[in-house]
Amino acid sequence: MASSGSGTDTPEERPAGGRRNVIRPLVPASPPAGPEPPTESSTGEDQRRNVIRRLDSETPASVQARQVAGNVIRPLIPLPPTMPGLRDSKTGIIRPLPPVPSLPGTRPEEVRERREQRDSRLTAILRPLTLLPPAPTDPNLRTAPLPTLAEEPVAQWVICERCEIPNRADLMFCLKCGSVLPAASELYETLAREYETMQSAERPKAEFIPRLVSGRRGPNWQAYGLTDKGRVRKNNEDMLVATPLPANGWLLVVADGMGGAEAGEVASQQAAEIVRELIENRMSLDPDPDTDHRPWLIQAIEQANAMLYREAEENPRLHGMGTTLTAGVVQGLCLELGHAGDSRCYLLPAGGPLRQLTTDHAIVSHLLRLGQITPEEAHDHPLRNQLYRAVATAPTIEVDATLHVLAPTDRLLFCSDGLILHVSDAEIEEILRRATTPQQACRLLVDLTLQRGAGDNVSAVVLMAG
Repeated sequence: MASSGSGTDTPEERPAGGRRNVIRPLVPASPPAGPEPPTESSTGEDQRRNVIRRLDSETPASVQARQVAGNVIRPLIPLPPTMPGLRDSKTGIIRPLPPVPSLPGTRPEEVRERREQRDSRLTAILRPLTLLPPAPTDPNLRTAPLPTLAEEPVAQWVICERCEIPNRADLMFCLKCGSVLPAASELYETLAREYETMQSAERPKAEFIPRLVSGRRGPNWQAYGLTDKGRVRKNNEDMLVATPLPANGWLLVVADGMGGAEAGEVASQQAAEIVRELIENRMSLDPDPDTDHRPWLIQAIEQANAMLYREAEENPRLHGMGTTLTAGVVQGLCLELGHAGDSRCYLLPAGGPLRQLTTDHAIVSHLLRLGQITPEEAHDHPLRNQLYRAVATAPTIEVDATLHVLAPTDRLLFCSDGLILHVSDAEIEEILRRATTPQQACRLLVDLTLQRGAGDNVSAVVLMAG
């Protein structure tokens, strides 16, 4: 029997029928090279060096392999034969196709399959861009065929010199800062063409004015106006006129002054008074309903423009003042308008939708009519408050003069832009339809604007048959 001392049993002393768990030191796989065998002190260090390698000890071959593999060595998964040379969905690496085998004993069908895969891949990479054939015209289709490459317009851009952002080459003003772009050289031509088209479309009043049956009176028109300074402005620069005229007629005027301080109030009040005085004097001399009042309206607005512009040039306190002005003469079944600026006149027929009779002389509105900007872009455009035509802003002025035939059930609204900022056309139509008197309609419109903040002066004049 073996002795049970404190020493370690040698292999010769172990019992034949049992095993003992022994922790053996790590030994290298092969004896280290060198003339001298490793000493007992260096054996442990060498063993750890062989097990734990430094990450930065790379050979040139390993560096090249790592760069080619994208720093990560991933297992390549074979692609289906129907997808030769596609990008692998897991590794993101386009794997090269295996070369066509040329070793003896390769089956012909394998060579043919490899060659077809290679040709398919080369065809997918090197195929030229060709236009699609035109789609056949089908009268049953409700949508047009997709445009081909040849029909796609080439997008052209210009850089704004002020804010350095790209804009479409056809835009006249920058969408961000409102600076002038090269296309704005055509602005005057488009404005002149728009004015000439409107004026040439007007016919003499005697050609289409409806005649009342002998002994029948016209509608009993009733008008009322209401204005408020709003929730933000300290003073009210709007001016209203609702004056009865001979033969059951009415003179309706809305003027929205601008220029700050007292200049805006002076411009709107004087312009409205000049128009009222001239029209009342003319109507007292010639109250015939067949008389065309548009030349009188044009003359009155032109006279107000000349007087106010000269006053602004002579008085530094009024320098820069101006006003919009929309004036209408209602007599019988006829409405004659003189207009400059962005105040508006709406017509609501009994059996039709609300219709705007005036044209906004604002830069953004003109760009919107030309199709250069969308309604969303117009809402936030930096030039949305700038007018290209208003009273007292230039020595001369072009006045829009139009004529409209009314029905006894029609309703009219003259308003400043302070109402348009907060009340939509659909809401205006709803209020005008359910109002029973001009006073009620004006109060509902102004109150709704005040409830929504009224960031500007708000004014409204409503006319309807009583």
